[in-house]
Amino acid sequence: MAPSTALADALRGLQERAGAHERRIGKNAKASLLYDVKDAADVDRETAHAIGARGFEELCRRDGRFELHAKTLFARSVAEGKHRELETAEELAATSARVEGYLRLLSGYFNERCASETLEYLIRRFKIHVYDVDALIACGLPWHGTAAFVKATQTCQLENSRHFKWLGGVKETGAAPPRDALAVRCSKDKAFFTFCAQSATEMATAKVRDFEAPATTFLFVFHGDWIV
Repeated sequence: MAPSTALADALRGLQERAGAHERRIGKNAKASLLYDVKDAADVDRETAHAIGARGFEELCRRDGRFELHAKTLFARSVAEGKHRELETAEELAATSARVEGYLRLLSGYFNERCASETLEYLIRRFKIHVYDVDALIACGLPWHGTAAFVKATQTCQLENSRHFKWLGGVKETGAAPPRDALAVRCSKDKAFFTFCAQSATEMATAKVRDFEAPATTFLFVFHGDWIV
């Protein structure tokens, strides 16, 4: 099968599962990091963008490199653009590339309110909990013991993940995965280990600025413990 055909088939499968999930939980139900299901249904797209823009502005004040994502993800024209269900395979892949670049930079700030506000918008606008599950969970993985990580995992459609289906227990129980469980997974699952090693390299490239040294150290120690 040609690569382009395989990509199109894979992304079409994501779209079909997203539609099935929406029918199962109800058309008006909305995935959310900040609200419960009932309240999230009352938050419209414009409000979600305003929330995301507020968090994004705070991140930009702290690290100017976030500004690279202003026009591609957070501009009003982008917020009002085509739904991902209507994108072609090539458009879906391009959107995922932009989202993944942002999430790599965001990882050092994942446990902060401003980061959650931007993720709330990305979930509503780009359905990253459906189309970019691995990238979203990898963004939060260094913070796996936090409530923010558990909430993100519970929001994700893990059936669309290549590397994190085994976190289904977190989604069901709300209990954070212990560090030992992640280490054991790395030792037994070569593909997962490779994914973590690649993520560590990419996050090192997009590491936070020197004045955010605690976050930088946290990321490097977390990934270093696994890779060494």
